[in-house]
Amino acid sequence: MKLIFNGCDWYDQGDSYRFTDKFGQWWGRELRKRIATSKEFAKKYGKNWGLSITFRALKGTRKPGLLGPCEDLYPNCTGWYILLPSFRYKSPDLKAYVPLLRQFLAELVSLLQREQIDATKLRKDSGLLLKRFTSQRGMLEYDDLDDYIAAAEKKDRDKARDSGRLLKADTIIGEHLKNLRRKYKLKFAVAFDATGKQRRRKGWLTDYAVVDLTMALPSKKDVIPDELYHGALEIFTQAENILKRSRTFFVLRLTPHLKKPPWSLALLLRNRDLAGAHTNLTKTAGELLSLKAGSASFKKWYSGFGHGLCVYSHRSNCLFAFPLEAPITFSEHYRDSEEIEQSLLSDKCGEDIMCASGVYLGNVDFLFGRHREAIKQWHQAVATGWPDALMNIASGYTALGEMQKAFEFCKRALEKGVSRERLNDPELAKFRRHPLFAKLKAIQKKSSARSANPLSPKWSMPKNLEKLVDENDGIWEDERWKPILLTVMSATSSRGRKIPLSWQLEFDPYDKRIKPAGEQLKARGVEPDGYAWTNLIEREFAKRHPDLAGELKPDSETSTCVVSVESERTCRLLLQIIWSLIQAR
Repeated sequence: MKLIFNGCDWYDQGDSYRFTDKFGQWWGRELRKRIATSKEFAKKYGKNWGLSITFRALKGTRKPGLLGPCEDLYPNCTGWYILLPSFRYKSPDLKAYVPLLRQFLAELVSLLQREQIDATKLRKDSGLLLKRFTSQRGMLEYDDLDDYIAAAEKKDRDKARDSGRLLKADTIIGEHLKNLRRKYKLKFAVAFDATGKQRRRKGWLTDYAVVDLTMALPSKKDVIPDELYHGALEIFTQAENILKRSRTFFVLRLTPHLKKPPWSLALLLRNRDLAGAHTNLTKTAGELLSLKAGSASFKKWYSGFGHGLCVYSHRSNCLFAFPLEAPITFSEHYRDSEEIEQSLLSDKCGEDIMCASGVYLGNVDFLFGRHREAIKQWHQAVATGWPDALMNIASGYTALGEMQKAFEFCKRALEKGVSRERLNDPELAKFRRHPLFAKLKAIQKKSSARSANPLSPKWSMPKNLEKLVDENDGIWEDERWKPILLTVMSATSSRGRKIPLSWQLEFDPYDKRIKPAGEQLKARGVEPDGYAWTNLIEREFAKRHPDLAGELKPDSETSTCVVSVESERTCRLLLQIIWSLIQAR
């Protein structure tokens, strides 16, 4: 009877110290010395049959138990899992794991008795084994990734805090802050600061800062006072002179109060904006403050989006404004930021921002009675992928009394699949009394003519795949789906758990064959590098297969998109999604 000990095959998120392969090898040797061959076991399963043992200490497990017998990964083997109460692998001291292993040995004895295998010697030597275990070396591996990330984040926070102290100590900035504090409560800080020396790379991404000035407006204020705005500009100008970064971003944030404000409005300025402040930026911000203070319709439309942001785009030569569920802080490095933050910092305001801004600013114009300006903004939203804005356009024409155009845009909206519930909008009340409104009952959604991108060639794997992997030093590659490379690997592990076959998909994000798909990412304000493609793939996979999303393990870089999974089925589904994304036109 051969005995195979697999060690611990599962760790919970947050565990830092994990058992190494040496841990499994040492315990395997010691257990085989103390577990003799059993005639009853051989009679039950077969003469050359083996016993495979694995233990788990999963989160939520309260009592020790056994799971098995079950089919095992190894041929001619019976597999058993020893389930132990949840345990955190967070100590570098082997003595901390003795209680866990004592329970493991007790359950193993019970398992051997169930399989009619003599456990006398193992029971007798349990104490000795645990004592010897604590003196072994190389039993634990340390996963320092979380600590590395935490250290890097702390370094960034410390740098931002030091820069904030430097600015506050400046005489000019201190005087302006003092003057503003006479009328307003405020917070002044550096949200993020990176220096070229710190990042050791070139370009503004390694040498930029974000300065945040948050002002609490008096409750009756629904405009931006001139002395507040110009005082903030003086502070920002002096901060730029002191910090001397390649780029400096300034956030002027307005709220009703500083602690957990129900709403906020942020103005994002760049150092190039400070010389000549944009009148339309402050004008739009003032109108938004006015609507937040007194418009019931605006509050209803954006009840779940209490926060907002205004920014002037030099690349697009226009103003963008859009709602947010939570205040945007710009407190992380560009590479770690959300897609929307990257778009704003790099001034690549693509389709997503253009669409949201078109709806938002269109609604602002509509509420101030500028109906034709509102219609222009809503057309921008339709052009960038939001057909619901067709109903908004119909509302604009209704307010102008142009019922024929209101009918045309309601018709287009219904044909695009916009919900009929939108016809009940209060803004369409006048149109609902018009004879043309009755004709909308016959309008149906048009069938989509969108063509699919089937996987070509279809998925098929060799029947002797495991043999091919073994014959090629543990790696087998498949280039049938160029530019995607499929790699199947053996002898891999994840968090101490052995994986029979690992499936990896990889492609070059700048390959000319997927350039059209990359241009679509660029249009959304995102650089189509390996990280951006990985984020897109993960989002699409989670939408279609939420139950499998946790299996994806990305390992991408700027020049390469790499995602691994542990099963053939998940790899096939993942390949179909990647194929459809890179074939987009």
